[in-house]
This record gives sequence, C-alpha cells and structure tokens, in this order.
Amino acid sequence: MIIGKKKIDAIQLAHFTSTSGKYDCFLATHYNGSYQCHDVGAYNKATGEVVRRHYKSRELAMIFYTKFRDEMTTPDMIAEDEDSYTTLKEE
Repeated sequence: MIIGKKKIDAIQLAHFTSTSGKYDCFLATHYNGSYQCHDVGAYNKATGEVVRRHYKSRELAMIFYTKFRDEMTTPDMIAEDEDSYTTLKEE
C-alpha cells in the first residue's frame, strides 16, 4: 500500500478523506509473524507525516476506525483542528 510517497507493508481495507481534505485516513491489515494485525492511520497531505495505531484485534481496530472516521468527516470539521488527529497518536 502506498500512502503519499511512503510504501507501507499492509493491505488497505478501507479509507476516507477528512472533511477539509487535509488527511487521508485508512484501515489496513498486515501480518506480524504468523498472526494478522490491523492498523488505523492518517496521512497528513501537507507534511507527509503518516501516523498509525496498531491493533491485534480486528474488532478493536474497527471500533476505533469507525469513531475516527465519524469525527474526521463531520461537517463541522471544515476548520479541522488537530483534536481528532491527536487522538490517533495517543495509545
């Protein structure tokens, strides 16, 4: 999977663009040894930074992805502060 100019060793399952267009966000899967893992991530188009949260459980990744998508795509996010993006960085 290629995000911006970075190649990430994962298969993209879903993606969306934030309301302002500043971030491309994704849900991806990859293998770590013999077990399957999932990542929720965001690519800042302005800086090129990619931030990912790693999950061993698909269910937990989907819960976070759904919440993150809803926060980043609400109509009031047009001014888009850093709150939702910061949530992605916190673990």
